[in-house]
Amino acid sequence: MSKNWGNSYWKNERDFEVNLVIDFEPFKVEITRGKKKGSSYTVTPVFSWKRGRQVIKIGQGSQQRTSIGLTPHAKKWAAAAASQLRSQWIFRQPIPKTVNVTMRVLTYHPTGRLLDASNLYQGPEDILQTCRPKCPDNCKMHAGILSDDSQVENHNDSERLVDRNRPRVEITLKPWKKKR
Repeated sequence: MSKNWGNSYWKNERDFEVNLVIDFEPFKVEITRGKKKGSSYTVTPVFSWKRGRQVIKIGQGSQQRTSIGLTPHAKKWAAAAASQLRSQWIFRQPIPKTVNVTMRVLTYHPTGRLLDASNLYQGPEDILQTCRPKCPDNCKMHAGILSDDSQVENHNDSERLVDRNRPRVEITLKPWKKKR
């Protein structure tokens, strides 16, 4: 595969396959504020995106409003996963928005505990995107592989598996082929 794939390649080529892995060493993060100050948590490659959400306050005084944001744990996971995915991406540009993909996600969890499959797909799907307009210049939470996560048409053949020794997430992107 050439590193110089431009938009014309993606429009004409429909037999590509991109394999990526989120496989960083688990690391501990100490909580420095709030109710759990002084405790720590471990960030691993397998992460449930649903559990990575929290209510946050935006703005000051009478302009303050609430929204849903990422927990510190989710931010640390996203930064570690996006960094690893960026290092594997050999092309200069993301897959253009005009190319829809099938995203296969094999999640190797360290225990036999079942997590909702959709929660295991959404995190990798979100971080595969390019930065959003409101991202800071030094955004570490997007890998720049897909122009937008709306390009993902399905998660065919995705599975939840167990690997006690090496938890990881293996992602395969292929062109989506319309069946009708």
